[in-house]
Amino acid sequence: MTQNKLKYIVLGSWRTGSTVLHESLEKHPDIKIVYEIFHEDSSINTSGMIDISDVMNNLFGKRKFDIEKSPFYCKYHKSNHSVLSQLPGNYLCLNQPLYKMVDYVFEKFNAFKIIYSQININDNIWNYLSLIKDLKIINTVRQNYFEILVSVLLAYKTNTWQKTEINQKILDEKITIDRHLCDAFFYLTEFETEHYTSLFSDHDNITIDYNSLFSWDSTIEKVQKFLGVRHVKLPNKYYKRTNEKIKNLVENYKELSDYFKNTKWKKFFDINILL
Repeated sequence: MTQNKLKYIVLGSWRTGSTVLHESLEKHPDIKIVYEIFHEDSSINTSGMIDISDVMNNLFGKRKFDIEKSPFYCKYHKSNHSVLSQLPGNYLCLNQPLYKMVDYVFEKFNAFKIIYSQININDNIWNYLSLIKDLKIINTVRQNYFEILVSVLLAYKTNTWQKTEINQKILDEKITIDRHLCDAFFYLTEFETEHYTSLFSDHDNITIDYNSLFSWDSTIEKVQKFLGVRHVKLPNKYYKRTNEKIKNLVENYKELSDYFKNTKWKKFFDINILL
């Protein structure tokens, strides 16, 4: 693996702003990125991105997927009685060690993105990444886990993950969320955030809060300074998906708010929170 070359990953939970940050940095003339190399469908290619399926196929030939191995795997519409199985997630299995793919990617590119649930927590690839000591980490976080969950479920339901035009209309229907699903998701997100932050604590890292993305120019300048690249004005290619209050998007919001009012999660249920 090339030493002294800029290498970084954008790492975070669902719906924390990782996509807008990662894709905007792709426009920097000194940065070459790929998207989510551990995504269950790595052939997805965003405009202007390198198609990672070509990289994988060059390395390993035809890919083998085994997404059912993930303990959190389940598409939003799939019927299953397990609470955790209602959470979207995936796991990619290859016929060769994943570290070979990581080495190959960092030989050709500077960065890729990982959503926590895309790799099994016990997979050795996490240890391998943690041993790359010149690997920089951009952590994306969103303090309100209920916002994350609502955003994920609405995106799955509408099949609209980003808003690319300011006048784009997204018709969000109200959703009902099981309180046990909320509880499981809150604990899972808290655990993953703490675990992976700790895993890379000895690396050069920066944490970008979701809300700081609304001060875009200063935030993207801060990130470029952290990466050690020249400052270039980079546009934010996405718009806030909705400015609706969460309480108006969740049918049983009052029930959930009452259920969690005496728990440490009560802070997530401020009635004025906008999604």
